[in-house]
Amino acid sequence: MKQLLRGVGIVLGLCFVSAVQALPTPTGKVILTVTGNILNTNTAEGTAEFDRKMLVDLGMVDRQTKTPWSEGSNLYQGLI
Repeated sequence: MKQLLRGVGIVLGLCFVSAVQALPTPTGKVILTVTGNILNTNTAEGTAEFDRKMLVDLGMVDRQTKTPWSEGSNLYQGLI
């Protein structure tokens, strides 16, 4: 579950970042490719590719919350 939440955080973070600035070309091994109806791309195929450094540079945040569906508090980690 924690990995799924991180994945969702990454995708949401990428949406916000791509709306604000131009997307650079990855210099390292591509580890994430985003396809679909996206505005900012960095490939000739119209996709957005990211290497590890690009994802790390987005920044991570921790949020601790409580929900009525789980006991105790939950820690969520993801991109800004």
